[in-house]
Amino acid sequence: MKVALNVWLALSLMVVFVHQISGQVDAGKPKKIYKPSEKSFEETSYAYYAPIRYIVVYNDVYKGGMTSSERRIDVLMQEKQFNKKNVKAVFNLIKKRYPQPLGMVVRVHTSLTTVETPEERELPKDGADSRFVDKYFRYKGAYYIRSENGSEQFTYTVKLNPYKEKRIVLPSKKTE
Repeated sequence: MKVALNVWLALSLMVVFVHQISGQVDAGKPKKIYKPSEKSFEETSYAYYAPIRYIVVYNDVYKGGMTSSERRIDVLMQEKQFNKKNVKAVFNLIKKRYPQPLGMVVRVHTSLTTVETPEERELPKDGADSRFVDKYFRYKGAYYIRSENGSEQFTYTVKLNPYKEKRIVLPSKKTE
């Protein structure tokens, strides 16, 4: 038993000694620094990569009276991709993904500053939600409304200083 203990102790010391020496040898070598590849993330090939980057932050359905309800969605989108064409494309993707309920409101944010945290979302709101009113006009954004009768329109920021937005009324589709 004493011999086995001495052998084990000797092996342990050798492992520690070898580990320290290898650490000193590695210390003399220059460390490898991770460098991303020449290709940007957008250029990598995947089976599907969405050309417009956005994320649905909140998606809630509010029950109205006896029959009506409304879906409310908050979306965060890259500001560098924010333009009429891309905003309209995001609205079309969301409409396709969430066809029901017919009533829907979508707000597009281009800054995390204007998106409520879960804690802020739980606070009581006053009519105009004044907590963010001073921040909304500092960042580009868009607002889409689809009413229960199927009519659709959206507004989007065209310019920040001075602030200017444009309203687009989409052609009416007959609902059956």
